[in-house]
Formats: sequence, structure tokens, C-alpha cells
Amino acid sequence: MAQLGVNRITLIGNLGQDPKLNHTENNRAVCNFSLAVNEQYHSGDEKIERTEWFRIVTFNALAEVCHQYLTKGRVVYIVGRVQTRRYEDRDGVERSVTEVVANVMKMLDRAKKGNGPNSGLSDNQPERATIDSDDTPF
Repeated sequence: MAQLGVNRITLIGNLGQDPKLNHTENNRAVCNFSLAVNEQYHSGDEKIERTEWFRIVTFNALAEVCHQYLTKGRVVYIVGRVQTRRYEDRDGVERSVTEVVANVMKMLDRAKKGNGPNSGLSDNQPERATIDSDDTPF
């Protein structure tokens, strides 16, 4: 009998950079950005702060929304799955990258007016917005 697995990750963090939008050969939108997730805990009397960085990738309509509305520093809620893929770099060296393929993105803060080139928000935009996408290409 085959065992079933669960590959699901939920993150809340700050964007480390403005999202970058590209398109595949089939003209599918792909958006990439980094997410910093902060953790604080105590070890005795010492307060420990740690930041874990995640590579986030979104596809299709969700990619377009992320590129349009997200900017460096924004606080977002992400749900997706962890994926490791292998590729060959320009020098022919095989490399691998582990990333979160997100299918849910929720903005948890309000964008500031004029907050970077990707910001399409105005004063009448909702404070919170959720995008749920099941149109990942695989």
C-alpha cells in the first residue's frame, strides 16, 4: 500500500525585494520574490532573534497580482508547497534550488502611496486582499 504525504507550508513574513515577473515559453506569468520570516524566542535571559529566508514563486494570475501589488517590505501570508528543482547554470554546472510554490497570497498590511514601481494601490484599495490560485502549471 502506498503511503500518502503532505507537502504544505504556511508562512507570514516580509518581502525582501520587489517581485520580479517573467514569462515562460508558453507565455505563462511567473513571479519570484524572497520572503523573510522572523522568529523570536528566549534562551534563559537572552532574547534570540532569527530570520529565515524563503524563495517564493507564483504562476499565472497570482503571479500578475503579486507583481502588481507587492513591494519590498510588505507583510504577506503565503500558503504553498516546497519544491526542489535542478537546473544547469550558464557554465554548465548542475545546481539545485528549493523554493515555495505559492497558491495562496494574502496581503496583511496596507501599501503606502507611491510605494515603488509595482504598487498599483490607491487610498481606496482594500486593507487586506486574498488571492487563491490553483492554476499552478504542474
